[in-house]
Amino acid sequence: FTVEANSFGSPVDLEIYLYRPSALEDPDQSHLVYRNWGLDPNSLDPYMKYTVNQAGKWGVMLKTYNSIGSEFYWYVLDVTVEEKTE
Repeated sequence: FTVEANSFGSPVDLEIYLYRPSALEDPDQSHLVYRNWGLDPNSLDPYMKYTVNQAGKWGVMLKTYNSIGSEFYWYVLDVTVEEKTE
């Protein structure tokens, strides 16, 4: 997952969370992975690379902790899926 926002001028500072498929059915389960920084140490745009071990509908949540938002607080979420075959 790659988020593009701050690098293009959006003031939003995002955190990205990944949830297992079972978490979509059970609200008591917490996130599997959390990330709040990018590839560059000075980047506020989070980047996450994770290999899953099961098929299903996975949950992704983006949160900001620096504002309630406005039309100036935009982002683009890019999701890349690679399928491994053996």
